[in-house]
Amino acid sequence: MAFSINAQQLTNNGFESWTGNIPQGWNTLGFMGFNLCDVNKTTDAHSGEFAITVAPAMLPDMLVAAMGLTESFSIPGFLTNGTINMEYLMEMMGGGMQEGAFDDPTMLANLFTGGLQLQGQPSVIEGFYKFDQVEGSYDMFLITAFLLAEVEGQRTIIGGGAFEGGITMKAAGEYQSFSLQLLNPTDIPATEMIVLAVVSAEEAATDFSTLYLDDLNVVYNSGIEEAIFDNKVAVYPNPTSGDFKLSGAEGSKVIISDVLGREVLNIEKYDGQSVTLSQKGVYFLNIEGKQTQKLIVK
Repeated sequence: MAFSINAQQLTNNGFESWTGNIPQGWNTLGFMGFNLCDVNKTTDAHSGEFAITVAPAMLPDMLVAAMGLTESFSIPGFLTNGTINMEYLMEMMGGGMQEGAFDDPTMLANLFTGGLQLQGQPSVIEGFYKFDQVEGSYDMFLITAFLLAEVEGQRTIIGGGAFEGGITMKAAGEYQSFSLQLLNPTDIPATEMIVLAVVSAEEAATDFSTLYLDDLNVVYNSGIEEAIFDNKVAVYPNPTSGDFKLSGAEGSKVIISDVLGREVLNIEKYDGQSVTLSQKGVYFLNIEGKQTQKLIVK
């Protein structure tokens, strides 16, 4: 059972309140006085007067020179309810961070502060979107959320979820509903939630696809119903350097996702074999009909 009445909601979740081209309670990529992507209000709304559009943009020439680059490139469209540590992000984008940094939950947690402070435990983010995709492009969008808590004195990501797409499923001009399921496989209550919307583009693109968003709603667990897990399932070794096995999962379907909620591996029937994940990071293993396990690859 879930509910959202009298529960905490995202600030300006209908995108009706704006200061210039920035929606109140939301942030985008800005650096040295430049907006690095294209975020705007639109009267093409699902309800109310306004909605928001998010699209990539080319890195401004002045920043190309300031960063010592030889040419511009496309910056993904980006929107978040948190405060972005832009210097840290630019260091990551500029190659100052190790490969896979965006998949490291601690590094991702350091990128954002000031998310929605939680008193209850959210289970779903609902809303409405449409995606105006450039014809023939491979542009995609991702709506994702991180659930955070303090673990052993360190603020870190303990769960989350994602909704992604890239093909308009209905006629142009129509909004579609989405439902982003949130997963917290730990026994630690989340205390903060960061929401992101990202629109990708090919690096050399000059025309960009646009994501429209409106009427976001956070649904919370009622606490009346709890999931019942089979605690005999285990992952070992955990943490691992890449190879691991499962016990108690024989004959079950296993879906492995990263911290962004992206599926990285789907095992239709687990038969005791060794599984390998080459990329360092935190993963969630959903064992069908049993439980979800958290795995750390070092």
